[in-house]
Amino acid sequence: YIRKRNVFTERKLFPYIKREHLRLDLLPVIRNLIYSKFAMHPWLKLSDDELLSVAGLYEEDFVTGKRAFNAAAVLLLGRDDVIFSCFPAYKTDAILRKVNLDRYDDRVTVTCNLIEAYDQLVAFGAKHLLDKFHLENGLRVSLRDKILREVIGNTLIHREYSSAYPASLV
Repeated sequence: YIRKRNVFTERKLFPYIKREHLRLDLLPVIRNLIYSKFAMHPWLKLSDDELLSVAGLYEEDFVTGKRAFNAAAVLLLGRDDVIFSCFPAYKTDAILRKVNLDRYDDRVTVTCNLIEAYDQLVAFGAKHLLDKFHLENGLRVSLRDKILREVIGNTLIHREYSSAYPASLV
């Protein structure tokens, strides 16, 4: 139904979300991530408000004329209580099953913003997966980190947050 409506739920506006509802202290972390990959990226020179607008997190709905933070802003930068209020079913489960496949040996349930969720899920994967030696062009490369980055990034970005179905990494 959502795919046929031609609506992107991450663009839903939340007109009562204000700056104090967001973890804007994460913007320097985001800038560092951008800098580590693209040292000359134009977003690095923007103010916080400009960055939020250019990144599509604060936008205008041209049907209603309202300007507000959208669902993507809440999920990426929201405080935990704000995320829970806007998306009560949001959570991502990471489960390790080794000994008894009907139960889990370790588990973490992540309900925080996507910036911190990514770090928590990568840490869980790094804790439980081997990092075998691998060379690419004479340099040691962590295949575990590459795989975790791809799987966790796709799990967090490509899911439908309006659905009550939790994402799981098993």
